[in-house]
Amino acid sequence: MTAPDWPHPDLLLRSRVTGYTGLEAGRGRIRQLHLEVETLARHGLLRRTQLALSGTAGGRTTWTVQAPASTTGEDHAPLASGQ
Repeated sequence: MTAPDWPHPDLLLRSRVTGYTGLEAGRGRIRQLHLEVETLARHGLLRRTQLALSGTAGGRTTWTVQAPASTTGEDHAPLASGQ
């Protein structure tokens, strides 16, 4: 990861929080964090998908794709999900 002004990166990653699961009025714990994630390759291929980050009982964090990836550009492969 670098500062946002790094010149000519091969790949830009952007994310924004779109919601939370698990919170109630004045109490609760965050159980999931919902994100919209974009990647932009130097050659102009933009990929966008929605992910949910969840904690597990074993103390690990997992992610799941919440919406199919949309792609603009020549390559139409979706973003992969993993753990």
